Amino acid sequence: MPQYLNWEKGEVILSNSEVYNLAIGANAPKRVELTDFSEFDQSKIRSYCKSNFERLVTDLFDRYCHTFQDQYSNSKEKNILIHSTIKQINAILENGLLVSGELAVGFFWNRVFTLEELMTIRNHFTEHIVKGIPIDYCIFQREDSPYKFNGDHLVVQAESLWRFKDYLLNLHKQIERKNQKEIAMAVMNKKGVFKEEDREKFIDELSFHFFCAVLTEFLDDKNPSCKEVSFVYYQINRKGYLKKSMFHNAFIKYLIDRFKYPIDCIKLREEQNLKWEKKFAELRRGFFNEG
Repeated sequence: MPQYLNWEKGEVILSNSEVYNLAIGANAPKRVELTDFSEFDQSKIRSYCKSNFERLVTDLFDRYCHTFQDQYSNSKEKNILIHSTIKQINAILENGLLVSGELAVGFFWNRVFTLEELMTIRNHFTEHIVKGIPIDYCIFQREDSPYKFNGDHLVVQAESLWRFKDYLLNLHKQIERKNQKEIAMAVMNKKGVFKEEDREKFIDELSFHFFCAVLTEFLDDKNPSCKEVSFVYYQINRKGYLKKSMFHNAFIKYLIDRFKYPIDCIKLREEQNLKWEKKFAELRRGFFNEG
């Protein structure tokens, strides 16, 4: 029975290793199955291979981030850079690269893939990232083995690209949240003091300032329509910002008296508008620092 030390020294090689066919010649290590080892040694080998995989993925991910940060620092269109990079990664992981003969041309930092390489990357993304099928880490040979691939393994590339995409999506969220906070602070400065009449209506000062931010987003710099006023009324009235519900006429009077809006509405009707609802939710996330 082979032992962990035999595998560690490179005296044996696992038959399911992806470099199995590279281990040839008189001095090639003996080929064995993982099940040939004791259960304890199997566990040690799996643990090592998984750790090695994570190290390789982290190393490549860090290189992706370093390259991107250099571009981001000098970019004059940072949002476009983020979105275009995410789009390129999606094209690689899913289906969007220009195919020319046996090559799939990827514009992600001038990387060109063969169709076979692209299929390996997409298979990992579909099977292991999307479907959640466990990865067989034992396909990766020890890092000090003479039998290993040159360059970055395709599975490592697939995993690193997906993690890098997640990093970019979170970066975009942080930027949006910062922008919303800047809007909120501008609103606070513009609308002024939390007055006694406001205190009587809102559960706290933060809810009042959020209400001001909503007014700035949906009603400012124009003569608000009854539809817009209705949307704001129902969103604020139902989301728990007020101490108690306000009737239509009281809400309209409050907007006119407190904020000087030129409103000509008698009755407010509930408005369903997905675009407005999305904008309202984004403003709330930014204002209340929600994820």
